[in-house]
Amino acid sequence: MIKENPIDNFEVLVEKCAASEAGARVLGMYDHTIQFSLLDGDPFFFTAIGGKVEVSAGEMPSTNLDNGYEIKGSTGNFVEWFQGQSRMSDLIENGQLFPVASHTTKRHIDYWVAQIVRIGNGIKIPKEVY
Repeated sequence: MIKENPIDNFEVLVEKCAASEAGARVLGMYDHTIQFSLLDGDPFFFTAIGGKVEVSAGEMPSTNLDNGYEIKGSTGNFVEWFQGQSRMSDLIENGQLFPVASHTTKRHIDYWVAQIVRIGNGIKIPKEVY
């Protein structure tokens, strides 16, 4: 998957994840919206509700901030992560991705979105359930 636009990369990952049994199970774990805010590009967001998923350009609707989560970073860092060249945790540790939760109990969402990316890239997830 060689695409330089993060939204295109993420759409492909979500499609691949949804096509597998384990991936469909992971996508259905939470009802949540994740805003991807590009410091040097156009934002997009991902919504998963009842196992149905959608990737959309722009800013997420601010109707339910409790189910919202934001990850900030550069286009290059998102592409690197989405293409499986770097792990989310390493990019966060190196100050290249910045998760922003509405409250501190959202760390499980880091793990969830990392699982979606890993499954979409064909990388085995370390455990089935967090």
